[in-house]
Amino acid sequence: DMTPLKSILVTSGMPQEGKSFISINLALSLARHKNSKVLLIDGDMRRFTLHQILGCESQPGLAEYLAGKAGILDVMQRSDQSTEAGGLGKTLLPNLTFIAGGNGGDKAADLSGSPRFGALIRAVAPYFDWIIVDSSPVLPVSDAVNLARACDGVLLVARGGVTKFPVAQRAQSELKASNVLGFVLNAVHEAPQVGSYYGYDANKG
Repeated sequence: DMTPLKSILVTSGMPQEGKSFISINLALSLARHKNSKVLLIDGDMRRFTLHQILGCESQPGLAEYLAGKAGILDVMQRSDQSTEAGGLGKTLLPNLTFIAGGNGGDKAADLSGSPRFGALIRAVAPYFDWIIVDSSPVLPVSDAVNLARACDGVLLVARGGVTKFPVAQRAQSELKASNVLGFVLNAVHEAPQVGSYYGYDANKG
């Protein structure tokens, strides 16, 4: 039986392949152009940067929810800025709800294995058309593989000219228990200068 595709985890093999950029743009375009209700979750509890782009608080976020220190409604935010983030503000707001990474620190791996993540996805699913989860890279840490279990599908981001094929292959095999939807090739040369948006310096790619 085909489960409808609603929750998508976005990850990459290694850091700096641009997955946060892809996650946020995917969430924005679904919210803006498809008029879908989107929940964007920053599932990178170590290097969480999406709140900066959206002008939201970094905590309480996913880490606090998974640790049992905050409820679902406590961690949901709306981005309310209208001028910063390159003027993205005004138009992205009504349909986009955001959960920040919170501060997982050393406990991120344990937290990512919590059954509370699956419970969160199941609880909020009826209220959203799409749930996009930006996560840590797959190979250095286990968080993404854990979080992926609760999602309907996984998008693997690779960077043209940067990601080595074995890395992409290994990332895919780490996620073999999940439904890998495909690869998003994040171009390097055509990339707009968005380094400051997602915490990595685009120029160093």
